[in-house]
Amino acid sequence: TTSLPNARLTVVAENTTTSQIKLRSSRSAIVANDVVGGLDFDTNDTNLTAPGVTSARIQAIATASQGAATYDTALVFSTASGVTLAERWRIGSTGELQGNGASTIRANTGNLTIATLTSGNVIINGAGTFEVQDDINITSNQFTNSASTVNSAQAIANDINGGNIGASAAATVDVDTA
Repeated sequence: TTSLPNARLTVVAENTTTSQIKLRSSRSAIVANDVVGGLDFDTNDTNLTAPGVTSARIQAIATASQGAATYDTALVFSTASGVTLAERWRIGSTGELQGNGASTIRANTGNLTIATLTSGNVIINGAGTFEVQDDINITSNQFTNSASTVNSAQAIANDINGGNIGASAAATVDVDTA
């Protein structure tokens, strides 16, 4: 009808508590890494050597064998870069957001944690405390918060001369001049 959106497919549901589209697996047993459902976004550009190539994908992937008490599932987002379709982001069954299989953002027990596989975590807790569980490398010439500024060149000069590091800067700053 003319009152509906102008699209090739329009799905309308009057119920306000359920989805308009349901994807359902017909497998009788779903185990870890099985695709429960998904959407592929394919290109049909006839200028390509292989029209119909998938350029993006959203999939629900089982993260454990599913049964009466376990439906653990991740939602996986994949995109193509060049000609390679790869997973870019995943929302795990526990709500963690994982990027490229390496970095993780999770919010639990009032903390926001950003983690990587190769180094420490960055944690912002519910009280607003910022914690870094590894070395901090600042690649610009200054670090600023709402109350003070630490200029790295000035901090090094003051530290070498035995002075303090700015009038309103942090109480302790270790500077490696090597």
